[in-house]
Amino acid sequence: MEVVSNGPPNGPLSAKLSTTASSAQAGVGIVFQPTDDGTLFVKRFLEGSPAERSGLIHPGDCLCEVNGKDVFRQPMDYVKSLLMGPPGTTVRLGEELVGVGIIFRSDATGSLFVRQLQTGGPAELSREIEVGDCIVEVNGVDVFRKPISTFTKLILGAPGTIVTLGFKRGDSLMIKRVSLRRSLPQGSRKNAMDQDEIAVVQETNIKLRQAVEEAKAEHVKLKTS
Repeated sequence: MEVVSNGPPNGPLSAKLSTTASSAQAGVGIVFQPTDDGTLFVKRFLEGSPAERSGLIHPGDCLCEVNGKDVFRQPMDYVKSLLMGPPGTTVRLGEELVGVGIIFRSDATGSLFVRQLQTGGPAELSREIEVGDCIVEVNGVDVFRKPISTFTKLILGAPGTIVTLGFKRGDSLMIKRVSLRRSLPQGSRKNAMDQDEIAVVQETNIKLRQAVEEAKAEHVKLKTS
């Protein structure tokens, strides 16, 4: 199974979809762990799958793009429809993009307000941004009442890069600017790995129970023979 890198080690990749004899559709062998806000993190790989063999994807990576389409916090069914395809075709997965740990809400006018700060995220740790603040700028670009897609493309970026947010608070007309370093909230990757470890334990327990049942059946068979 060929896996071809179309960029640097930490960049996007193209991978041949795994062949499944019993189905006309196949994927790349990634099991995802969704968070409460809909973000999809790589949980684990199917053994021997294109994703595992590529060596370019790692547990805890955040899926943001499939074949050039934005899938950040999109419904899982939509993401699956993009990932699945005829065996042997190619799918391109986007590199990891992260924000600053802010969950937004919009009002009837299209203005964006801070609804929640993710625990351990850059915004919360800065102590400069508060729930209710209205975001009006990202890196000097006016985002006031602009489409959410425009805002999302500006605020997301590679981990460790800097983004400057401009916001207004209350009735103030003054724009306050805060520079934050993009990163995942502390513990996000660990939580994904913890879930993976739980899954491994559960799978092991199932195998042990199956072995016990098989031993019991063999014991009964020997007694009745």
